[in-house]
Amino acid sequence: MLRPSPTVCAGKRYAVQNICSEIEIDVATVSRLGHGRRKLPESDLVACEVLGLQWLLNSPKLDAIAIDEDGWPVPMRVPDPRAFALHKVWLSGLSTRETIKKPRDFEQARIVARLVQENMPQLSFESTLTSLHGDVRKMLPLILAKG
Repeated sequence: MLRPSPTVCAGKRYAVQNICSEIEIDVATVSRLGHGRRKLPESDLVACEVLGLQWLLNSPKLDAIAIDEDGWPVPMRVPDPRAFALHKVWLSGLSTRETIKKPRDFEQARIVARLVQENMPQLSFESTLTSLHGDVRKMLPLILAKG
């Protein structure tokens, strides 16, 4: 079955969406302040820079197997979900973060934290994630609070 290709979102060159506009994906990159950029056509997809993404990329990783839509295994190496949750709660507290994204970031952090607590007991939030700054680890109560 031939599927239509995703298209670049109008006004958001860092995002693509499927033909039905049901799914939108932001393409992100690590901030590279001071590096020159070449001019690209308006229709090209351009990754947006995400502040603090480097420390998420440097966090511990987990190896997992996902199953694609045809039933084939797909190996994945992903950031530790505890680090992802802390990164999202950190983003939600930034004064420079787009206002519309802050509540979404916070809820994503809480949902991932809850999923880890309920389904991955081997990954304790109480154990120190040494790759993360102490100020970030202090945000744990925000995402572990019930309610």
